[in-house]
Amino acid sequence: VVLAAKGFRYRDLCTMRVPSGPPPEGFGSMPMPPYPPPPRKAPSRTKPLDFMVIVLLPWMVFSLVVSLFAFAYQEFAPLVWALVAASALLGLLFVSMGGASGRAAQLALGFLILSSVGLGVPVGVYIQSTYTAEYYRIDGGAAYQKVSPAAPGASYADASVVEFDPGATVGVQQSLGYMKMGTVYCVAPILGPGAAASTSFWAAGVNCCSQRGGFSCGGQGGAEIRNGV
Repeated sequence: VVLAAKGFRYRDLCTMRVPSGPPPEGFGSMPMPPYPPPPRKAPSRTKPLDFMVIVLLPWMVFSLVVSLFAFAYQEFAPLVWALVAASALLGLLFVSMGGASGRAAQLALGFLILSSVGLGVPVGVYIQSTYTAEYYRIDGGAAYQKVSPAAPGASYADASVVEFDPGATVGVQQSLGYMKMGTVYCVAPILGPGAAASTSFWAAGVNCCSQRGGFSCGGQGGAEIRNGV
């Protein structure tokens, strides 16, 4: 109604065009306010506490792995391997966290823990197989008393301590010495009061005999012997 009163028609509205040419003076000339630059992130620095954790935690993991193999593997082997796997997973967790967050301290800690586990396993296995396994075997072995030196040794294969019959001695003159790389390995038979065709028990030592005879290992120069390990 208003358009008709002013002389406009619907056809005129449909044929209206946007004026061409340059924009009017002052259009778009107002400057836009500048956006503030994003705040700069301060470079990450390793804190003293983080440095202590990076240094101490891998050493603790290494000591734990070695101690587990040396003192617990003989009786708790599955538990030892489970704890070793948990230590390795801890290292992988720190590596993944450091990679996701970009923190070099976490990455370094993760790789050091993995290195501690990788180094601690062979060291612990070596100590266990070379030293502590024999200790636990002797500690858990059987003890026999009044054993005749002429008895078959296979009957006492599980023995850790053997107490011989009274009168048993070391055959000093029947000892043998074998040299290898400058070290003389000595053995001498354990003899009973009576004559025996063979013996299954021997005294052993290092650098304490001649090639034939002269056995003096442990101060046993033909004296009576009662116990053996």
